[in-house]
Amino acid sequence: MTSENSFEILIGTYEEFVLGYQLIKSEDEENKYTLTQTFVTHSHTASVRSVAATSKLAASSGADETVVLYDMVKRKQSGALMQHEGTITCLKFTPEGSHLISCSDDGSIAIFRVGSWQLEKLFKKAHKGTAVNHISIHPSGKLALSVGKDKTLRTWNLVKGRSAYITNLSSYGVGFENLDSVVWSPEGLLYAIPIQNKAVVFSVEKAGVLQTLKSESKVHSVCFLNETTVCTGNEESAITAYNLTDGSHLWHIKASASRIKGLASHRNHLICITSAGDLVVWELNEDVTREPQRVSATNDGCRFTCLAIRPPVVR
Repeated sequence: MTSENSFEILIGTYEEFVLGYQLIKSEDEENKYTLTQTFVTHSHTASVRSVAATSKLAASSGADETVVLYDMVKRKQSGALMQHEGTITCLKFTPEGSHLISCSDDGSIAIFRVGSWQLEKLFKKAHKGTAVNHISIHPSGKLALSVGKDKTLRTWNLVKGRSAYITNLSSYGVGFENLDSVVWSPEGLLYAIPIQNKAVVFSVEKAGVLQTLKSESKVHSVCFLNETTVCTGNEESAITAYNLTDGSHLWHIKASASRIKGLASHRNHLICITSAGDLVVWELNEDVTREPQRVSATNDGCRFTCLAIRPPVVR
């Protein structure tokens, strides 16, 4: 059973499982934490590519072209969506939890109403028919950004249900590989895109690049800690924090010996998964510019692909 006053880490794997973990603080030893497995399901028939969650619901998707829905209060599968005809690359719930948005290799973006799970909007050729790799929803729930194989960043007006504008990213050093992700900052003033061995951070106010943060190897993940601090996770399992005011390095930590597959932060914790199945959690200082303390890690033998944070249920 989970403790409802603690967040849960949901992880997808190449082995077709969705796993859940909670960080449990010891009652006997101060600053002692344990990662406890709280959820296991083998709901897919191919690798899991994305997971998303609210406090009471979760969803996972993958190469089997299926979105699997979960009731996280009852801790069981509650349904499935089969809209796409290709690998479902990304899932996101809107901030208020009213809609679930999915995107796919088939080139489409779909918007479902939570509860009835009715398809409310379908952009069949969201990126000119090429694969849509990732979507990120603004904290206001009014906008979304997507990146795809066509090397463009597309802005979507979720209120009006239409495309707002397109940004060609080929001038930022995009090669033949895909753009894998785009991430909003907590307040939605900034967004970041990993491009090869750097993370490009854009300012909404300036309508342009704020910082270009370079890494020693390919950047796979980006995570904002606040509006002035961002972390990148790279091919060599290194996590680096940067000051966005001047682009300077703040701290540098090593997760394991495998590439970073996902980064997330929740309250005062930084969470990381690697391709070799490492789940590592650090406790952030109140001043996030100081190096965090590693508090727990586990490896259950699966190859991790994606993660999402399920927040505590608010009573």
